[in-house]
Amino acid sequence: MTARAEGIDPILERLFDASIELDARQARLAQLRQEQPELSARIDRAVLQRDRLQAEAIRRLDAVNGELREMAERLTGAPLNEGVFVGPCTLPDGRTLARVAGN
Repeated sequence: MTARAEGIDPILERLFDASIELDARQARLAQLRQEQPELSARIDRAVLQRDRLQAEAIRRLDAVNGELREMAERLTGAPLNEGVFVGPCTLPDGRTLARVAGN
């Protein structure tokens, strides 16, 4: 099946398929560019859009990762007030809190 008949999406799927060796994907891309130069601009645009989306996802993940680090630091840090753990205390809504006795 030619690229003209199948559209750009299946082409892009194969070009981004990590199970196919990079050299094979690069050779296929060069072949497509040579056989069908009109696809070059569409492929370039798709690659740039994918790059933009991945960069945006990385920025969002960095923000979430920062929030998780801050939360982990708060949860593993020293307690606000010293006390002795007496036992768990179950609230009416089902949540469990730690019961402590202050000094």
